[in-house]
Amino acid sequence: TYTETENQSDDFTYQAGLNFKLTSGITAYANSSTSFVPQYGNGRNLDGTLFAVPNETGEGWEAGIKATLLENRLTFTAGYFDIVREGILRATTDESGTVYDTISGEEASTGYE
Repeated sequence: TYTETENQSDDFTYQAGLNFKLTSGITAYANSSTSFVPQYGNGRNLDGTLFAVPNETGEGWEAGIKATLLENRLTFTAGYFDIVREGILRATTDESGTVYDTISGEEASTGYE
């Protein structure tokens, strides 16, 4: 059986950032971006049938402060980030050892650094 699938191979993504000098040694920053990873080929279900793999997309942002203090003897960065990716292809193994593919849905990472 022949199945024809169509997949988008390009998309608009962006990356934008901003720095704002609060004092001579302290700068606030923020940035935002998106990602796009086109997928080619097929995934394999547990029963061996093939499925079209969706494109992987993502978006994220980060904000924080960079500081240089004590006559440049102390420098640090403190920031917060939030990143989300969707449509990630993962190879999985069942209890019998059969390898198959899954789409992980949404994966997120949020934290401080």
